[in-house]
Amino acid sequence: MSYCEKHLKREKGRAVSEIIMCVCAVPFALIGIIFLGMLIYMSVFEWASFGIGGVILSLFFGAAFFFIGIAFIWGARIHRKKRLAIGEDVENSNLIQSIRAQVPAEQSALPVSELFALVDRDLAGGQSFGGNVDLGRAWVLIGDQAILLHRLRGAFLIKRVHTTSKVISTSYDVNIYDSTRLIAFPTFARKGEAKRFCEALAAAAPQVIIDTGEAKKGAKEDLDALQEQLGIPVVFIEAKLSDYGAAYERLGEMLGVQERGAELAAYCRDAYQTTEDAMAGIPADQRVKMAYLLGENGLNAIAKTSFQGAVMDMVADNVVVVDDVSGKGNGNEISLEQIALWNPELIIFQSGSIYNTVGDDPAWAGIAAIDSGNYYQVPNDPYCWMNNPPTVNQLMGLQWLPRLLYPDAFDDSIEDVTRAYYQTMYRYDLSDQELADLLQDAVRK
Repeated sequence: MSYCEKHLKREKGRAVSEIIMCVCAVPFALIGIIFLGMLIYMSVFEWASFGIGGVILSLFFGAAFFFIGIAFIWGARIHRKKRLAIGEDVENSNLIQSIRAQVPAEQSALPVSELFALVDRDLAGGQSFGGNVDLGRAWVLIGDQAILLHRLRGAFLIKRVHTTSKVISTSYDVNIYDSTRLIAFPTFARKGEAKRFCEALAAAAPQVIIDTGEAKKGAKEDLDALQEQLGIPVVFIEAKLSDYGAAYERLGEMLGVQERGAELAAYCRDAYQTTEDAMAGIPADQRVKMAYLLGENGLNAIAKTSFQGAVMDMVADNVVVVDDVSGKGNGNEISLEQIALWNPELIIFQSGSIYNTVGDDPAWAGIAAIDSGNYYQVPNDPYCWMNNPPTVNQLMGLQWLPRLLYPDAFDDSIEDVTRAYYQTMYRYDLSDQELADLLQDAVRK
């Protein structure tokens, strides 16, 4: 079970308290009804023998027990409504909303499963505290809230004393603040656990924020404002498909890992050059006419000349030509009629779109790529190979897509370059089964 799912399950598991409330409500309501029944009986038949005092007493106890029962039921209803909002309606849960609010704009529209996977990957190498807190390199998960560590500006350990008539107990809150307000306060039963969390939080807090990607208009002003708000250096490194090598060299210098930076820079340049050399032998009028579709209906497309479509523009003829090109991760909205007019001979679908159902959908009949079965799904682990985000994961797309389109133009296979990419970039050796699962819908059958 993933970290995010574990936290949601914990919230859903609180249903037992609702059951207890409802069980308690029944006897209180019944007793109240009995007293009120006695009141009616006395008022009609036994007024003289019970007297005004008995009537008032029955009225008081009847109303009291009845309303206590109603209060239990109402409390259970409110608790259940809150629990459903937190746990069972995942899309509207506090957890997924907190993640969407903090990820970059191009990732905010990703499906729940992909957002959870993004956070889970970060937490996988981290630490857990008190059963309700998970801390990674970039995220901290506290109950039903996910927080990016770069937001944090302070954490304070507060001892709380709880006193009853017979027992004195203590707990320890860690109040976590961003630049303006308290954003979380996990509670620990033991001081040692609370201190360990504070120390880990301090060690994980960033000393510098590095933003990479497209040099967008207004980016400098936005990052200057962020630097002033957070009080730590914010650095922008332009990273584009044609020269990820330069970005890695600069990162290596900044972080004091020049050797690793040089290794990744050399890999990026070699992968780009190999693709560029192969494409030089394929004239523009012989390149595959294709489209990259996404969205739950397959009716969003990455347009020609978009920053998100750099891989396609380099190795294929992207038929999606529009007047107002969107640079966002969800591309441009289009119609099925427009796709039919473009009639691409090959289509790739982003994960979470309609790849699994499009072949059986009569609405898509007549489109060349669908009729011929020449459509594929872009691998998405750990990130989409084509975009979302449009950064170094595109380098895997740059090696996968041309080998899918023009296998005879290369001396190696999709399987070869996939293994090499994961080993070089992630220091991970894919097993045969993992490789097969990854490429299941991404290679010709």
